[in-house]
Amino acid sequence: MGNLTALKIRSLQKPGRYSDGGGLILDYSGPGKGSWTLRIQVAGKRRDIGLGSLEFMSLSQARDAAGEMRKQAKAGLDPLIERRKAQRKVPTFEAAE
Repeated sequence: MGNLTALKIRSLQKPGRYSDGGGLILDYSGPGKGSWTLRIQVAGKRRDIGLGSLEFMSLSQARDAAGEMRKQAKAGLDPLIERRKAQRKVPTFEAAE
């Protein structure tokens, strides 16, 4: 794990997919542009989970996010479903009136 470095990412010339290892992939589309994806297996099914844009998420942040999602998957949870649950906002009774 750890095939990419910040210097390598800044010096990339050609668009393409670049693996950091452990399922973390950079989909590079141009200078400073791209997105992070994590490819893992959850309950025997492959999941490709978007982590964020290269513009707003550094390599270390992408590694941290991927690590958290790997922990969830190892615990038997689906990281994508857990992320959706965290984003869902249930209004309080007072706010619903």
